[in-house]
Amino acid sequence: MSTHEPGPAGVARRSVLLGGIAGLGAAAFGGTLLSGCSAKSPTSTAASRGLKNALPAYLPIASDARPIRPGSDDGLVMAVYDAYPKDPFSRLPGPVGDGKPTTAFMVTYSALPPPKEQNAYWQSINKQLNTDLSLNIVAGSDYPTKIAALIAGGTLPDIVQVQTNTAGLQRLADIANAKFVDMGPYLSGDKVKDYPYLANIPTQTWKASVWGGRLFGVPTTRSLFGTVNYKNVAVLEAAGVTEDATDLDGFTALCQQVTNPSKGIYALSGETGVGFPVSFSMFLTTFGVANGWAEDAAGALTLPALSDEWYAAIEYTKKLWKLGVYDPNTPAMTNAAKASAFEGGRLAFIDDALAYWNTALKRTPGLRLDMRTPFGADGAKPVHWLGLGTYGTSAIRKENEDRVPALLSMLNYLAAPFGTKEFLHKEYGEQGVTYKVDAKGNPVRTERGDLETTVNINRLANGPLVLFDTAVATENLIRQQEAQKKLAAIALPNPSAGYDTAAVPAQGSAAAMQNIYDTQTGYILGRKSLADLKTAVSGYWDKYGKSVAEQIQQAKAADK
Repeated sequence: MSTHEPGPAGVARRSVLLGGIAGLGAAAFGGTLLSGCSAKSPTSTAASRGLKNALPAYLPIASDARPIRPGSDDGLVMAVYDAYPKDPFSRLPGPVGDGKPTTAFMVTYSALPPPKEQNAYWQSINKQLNTDLSLNIVAGSDYPTKIAALIAGGTLPDIVQVQTNTAGLQRLADIANAKFVDMGPYLSGDKVKDYPYLANIPTQTWKASVWGGRLFGVPTTRSLFGTVNYKNVAVLEAAGVTEDATDLDGFTALCQQVTNPSKGIYALSGETGVGFPVSFSMFLTTFGVANGWAEDAAGALTLPALSDEWYAAIEYTKKLWKLGVYDPNTPAMTNAAKASAFEGGRLAFIDDALAYWNTALKRTPGLRLDMRTPFGADGAKPVHWLGLGTYGTSAIRKENEDRVPALLSMLNYLAAPFGTKEFLHKEYGEQGVTYKVDAKGNPVRTERGDLETTVNINRLANGPLVLFDTAVATENLIRQQEAQKKLAAIALPNPSAGYDTAAVPAQGSAAAMQNIYDTQTGYILGRKSLADLKTAVSGYWDKYGKSVAEQIQQAKAADK
């Protein structure tokens, strides 16, 4: 399905909980600096080209596919399709690959696929890429440990998927300079013309692949909208709720009206491992908290967690917890258990990515879900935080300099947009084997296809997303687009996008950040004081955050 977003629905859940503290880039999530990179220099020693010069040109492809509802010109709102073109087009500039074996490291959040020798889909992808592709696929829960060990070890695979927000990697720019090929000479500016499907990826999506002012890979495209708050329409209607709340008092009353502990039904829940409830993020945006960093007119950055709005959102979350409208299992709730409760009619609201919409509909036939319309606290305009538009970066190891054009041609193939021959093949495989054609002429995966396409090759590269899924009613796709339009009208970008991963907090910052998460949770649950929370936040800012903000400010100023 072309609405597929690689990765778990809430991959950057930490980044939404603190309204900026976790938006410091991959460096902020690590422990010690990994071997092979200088621990002395505060920033990369390689010359920075600056974000503007590092980014590839955006050269959208004129598609032969015709949507029933077009998306926005900037690609933020996705187009809706109800049919795949009968005669798919191609814009491939020439041969793909070089015939040599290729290795790659990537993450999965689904069951592992059948091995290559027993996987017709995988074999067909190898044929199209003109390589024997061997994949080291690791479970999402193991990724932080595995990527850290991989980087610290010996020879890397040819292609390494680097999650932009991951644990275990400090000084990402230094790691990249030591381990990966600088893609600037191949892709920056108009050089990307040699790879038209890569040139079709919007500029915003590339920013998270720029580390220390240099481009180090190809991004995995995902929606810029990030986390969305969904509602279970049936749960709400059963409680007599037919309209979305438009203010705090109304939402509080709604949550109380829906909650019925005797039946195990609650309005809200969060999940373990990411501080207190993930649903806290929707209150951050309700109170208008800045996305990533608060930036004043002069370009100075501060942590949103130092703002009155952030603390107001904390207090509101604490109030709802005390009212009992949160599932009492929230502090220990897993993401899977939360989704099960929502889809099973025991939860009214859930925060998740755009991809969750179709996933939930197919997993739970008859489920009636929609997006909750955002509102602003005390009459303020609500905001919706935009993410980076990417889940990770496919970087090429330095020893592969002679193979860069061939490897980029493979990633270019995988980035093929909807409507192309290449997209049809990499999404569905071979007709009659892993997919069939329905009465409308649309591709539908066979049972074998459902099993074998869990290779999830899109995790290495993919193109702009659209709304097309033969397993979901078109009316649901249209509702999704309408929801996207509402979010686009209040979208708030992160001012540090493309700069934050260049910043290097001092060793010990991860522990200080975790202290904020723990103290925040303790305060909401009544185990910590407000003074404790303020001390945790100011302690991080004074010792680490302020210097990171200054580095980002300097990088942005130099890029003007």
